[in-house]
Amino acid sequence: MDASTILWIVVAVAGVFLIVAIVWGVTGRSRKERALEHQRARAADLRREGEAAALDAQRREAEVSRAAADAKQQDANAAVAEADAASAAAEAERARVDAENRRRESQAREADAQVARAEAEERLREADRADPDVPEGQEAPLQTVGRTPEAAEDPAVETGTARATPTDADATRPGVHHRPAVTDRSTAREEVEPSVGAARPVDEPDVERGTDRPPV
Repeated sequence: MDASTILWIVVAVAGVFLIVAIVWGVTGRSRKERALEHQRARAADLRREGEAAALDAQRREAEVSRAAADAKQQDANAAVAEADAASAAAEAERARVDAENRRRESQAREADAQVARAEAEERLREADRADPDVPEGQEAPLQTVGRTPEAAEDPAVETGTARATPTDADATRPGVHHRPAVTDRSTAREEVEPSVGAARPVDEPDVERGTDRPPV
């Protein structure tokens, strides 16, 4: 083998190595670029996932804040409701006490009215007994019915001076001396006064009382 042949063989081998090196470098750079792109894509995915997680965390934090605000508002509403309930209970207690006081006052007034009514009736009976124009045992009956809200406003019933009105049946009863149905005792006295001062026979017996009256 001459020197030129050996030289060409060396040159060919060097060329092959050079080509292989160039191809390797090109493919290596391409692989590196692909690796970098893959890393960039993975980083972008991770970044998007992180941003989504951050947004979800913010949403949850906002929900927690709203829940805390709602809980605080509910606590305030509960406090207001408790205060209103306490005020309503106090008002109801005051109303109950006031009603009880009014009931006792009404009972006391009713008792006083009954006493006053009894006293008025007794005085009227005593006046009938002392009145010479009213026969004995024929005193005009008094109204003894119970008081009603309307009767409580009637002065005649309040003082017990209302007298029973004679009926038509009483007018036909023999031996009954009827007096005018009036509520004012002074009016009745004025109406019967002339009969008191009228002249009577000296020896005329008192037919109504069944006794002899002394000379006038």
